[in-house]
Amino acid sequence: MIRTLFILSLSLLANLAIADDFKFKLQLETVDHMSMDGTLVTALERGKTFITEKVKDADVKLELESGRVYEIWIQKEGYVPHVIHNVHDEGDNKHKVTLIKSDTKYPGGIPPYHMANRVFEDVEKMTISADMINDHVLLVKEEDLTSDELKALERIQNIGKEQEKAQKKIDKLKEELQKTDKELAKITEEIAKGEVARTDGEKQIEKTHKEQEKIKKELKDLAY
Repeated sequence: MIRTLFILSLSLLANLAIADDFKFKLQLETVDHMSMDGTLVTALERGKTFITEKVKDADVKLELESGRVYEIWIQKEGYVPHVIHNVHDEGDNKHKVTLIKSDTKYPGGIPPYHMANRVFEDVEKMTISADMINDHVLLVKEEDLTSDELKALERIQNIGKEQEKAQKKIDKLKEELQKTDKELAKITEEIAKGEVARTDGEKQIEKTHKEQEKIKKELKDLAY
């Protein structure tokens, strides 16, 4: 009987351990395609640091406790800080974040919200009780907003649409840039194997380099 209870206790503890955390995944990039090395990712829970990591790669995975509500901050020098609100175990725990450039020098630590790019999870679909939402997050119904506030919201939404449009162009240009890299590798290999005359191959390489410069210029113009 004691042995059975012991086994059941171990099983219960194992199940609790599994249920006690969840994975939050981030795919990071900068609008100008710089390395993510040195990016700081911080999870706050009720305004206190739960975990903070300095990352090198674009793909980040955080282990967070279930039953809590977090803010996830992404900070990189030279870029606008990005914060994701209302992160919890029943939300969409996979995010792609593009950091946009900034000329402002931010102070150390977590900056004020007005200095950050903010994203909110869909709080209407949250099943976690309202008292667990971070104290400084205010929920407002659209019908309660004034006409000036609605106009300001519309302007922000229009900016978001323009940025989304620009991002689609950026993604397409990045694909084209990757194709030209493959073309260069193929031409170089063909020259080395003697499958293409060196003169012809060098002309193709020069032409591809010009295409790359054109694409890079367009990417620079689209950076927001």
